[in-house]
Amino acid sequence: MNEPNYLDAIERMKKDHVNELVIELVRVQWVYGLRISDLLKIHPANITKNLTCVIEQSKNSRPLSISLAINTEFWTNYRTGAQRLAGELNRWFFYRLYERYGLIIYNGEGSNNSVTHAGRKSLAREIYEQTGDAKDVTAALGHKSERTAWYYLKKSRLGTRAEGGVLSNQLSEGDVLRYRKVW
Repeated sequence: MNEPNYLDAIERMKKDHVNELVIELVRVQWVYGLRISDLLKIHPANITKNLTCVIEQSKNSRPLSISLAINTEFWTNYRTGAQRLAGELNRWFFYRLYERYGLIIYNGEGSNNSVTHAGRKSLAREIYEQTGDAKDVTAALGHKSERTAWYYLKKSRLGTRAEGGVLSNQLSEGDVLRYRKVW
């Protein structure tokens, strides 16, 4: 089975009139491979005027610097207070949403499937397919150890291919390696 295509899922969400805030959060999570808990911590005070946001990740991972210029108007409104995260958004909300729209990575019989971590696992696999280096995966996900990156790569299937763009890397302020999908 192929990796889920988050862009198709987002188009289906739009047709189903899913809230724009939810759609933008899904997009950011899949583009940058964020954990749901870290995604929900995006606060207007952490977003600069050029729509860069530093995410202080959980689980002792390194901070990630991301660009929210995917949808400039939306994130500018969020940064200035015109748009807010709704209190009912939590891990379980996204779990049910991702199941509904097929944003799941099936890990085989007897294994736990990746639902809320599917975007993170998908990004890790895409980076590894393009670079062949687990160190790049480690940097993109903000891990401190390359060994942790292999958790996301160990179930990688032969024949899967990256969809949705090419990754580019660049050093951002503070020498934090930042990955961004170019679509």
